[in-house]
Amino acid sequence: MFCSDTLPDSDFRAVIRAVEPVPVIVLSRVAEWDAYLTALQAGAFNYIACPPDPAETGRILWSALGESSRRANFAQAHV
Repeated sequence: MFCSDTLPDSDFRAVIRAVEPVPVIVLSRVAEWDAYLTALQAGAFNYIACPPDPAETGRILWSALGESSRRANFAQAHV
């Protein structure tokens, strides 16, 4: 799931908690190291500064989809 780092009625941390275990990729208008670390510490899968690089975004997206599949398989195996 892609989510902006700023939302009118909340912020990305609430989204991450609401959709867990779905991987959340945070999109931001700024490329700041502290913002990146904050997103990862909040549980984001990754952080992309806009405008996003298409190749890098694709790599991150495919990686998130693979992680989502691994989490689903793990959950099914441990039920």
